[in-house]
Amino acid sequence: MLGNTPLPTTETQARELTRVPQALRPEVLRLAAQIANGGELTAKLIRLAASELGVDGGIRLVPRNGDDRVQTPDPLARAVVEHFLPCGRVVEPSSGNGAFLRVLPGADWYEIDKGKDFLKAEGRWDWAVGNPPFSQFRAFLQKAMQVADNVVFIALAPAWFVRARQEDMRQARFALVELCALPIPPTWPQFGIELTAGWARRGWQGSIAHTRLLEEPSGR
Repeated sequence: MLGNTPLPTTETQARELTRVPQALRPEVLRLAAQIANGGELTAKLIRLAASELGVDGGIRLVPRNGDDRVQTPDPLARAVVEHFLPCGRVVEPSSGNGAFLRVLPGADWYEIDKGKDFLKAEGRWDWAVGNPPFSQFRAFLQKAMQVADNVVFIALAPAWFVRARQEDMRQARFALVELCALPIPPTWPQFGIELTAGWARRGWQGSIAHTRLLEEPSGR
């Protein structure tokens, strides 16, 4: 154990961890244990945790202090909104530099750096749309499903299929309607896992559509 974090117990787990720079291994193990949610620590979870933290040859998506500061470019925010066309009351849970707000006039917003914590939000919305902190994806998804009927979040594709998060969706009576593959912004780490905008909807019982933006978002 590393504090309360389990250590690898198999050769495949240890081999997966050796791919991570040594200084980052404790953080990857902590996130892997969090994703496991009391279940078995596996090599796949270690690989997923490394991906969510943006560990790719030493490049990180989530800074060492755990605070996500990866801003959504305006063209990508616009493309996501134009693809899903949210309507009614909309909330942006982590507004950051305001990219989504610029294409969602009138939307409510939260941003912890400005003293508005979405995880403490009270209210009801038709849609929650944004790019939540990768390191807090589960907490933001849980909260969004409490306060909105539709959730569109940018995340790495595997983040939607972690067993604990799928169980969260089932308990909240949500399911994925669509996963839309997105181009990774050039200013972001170019990790080898697909970036997506996922749409989860309350009461959805249909299949999941797998789509892709028809063209690279460009400024206009």
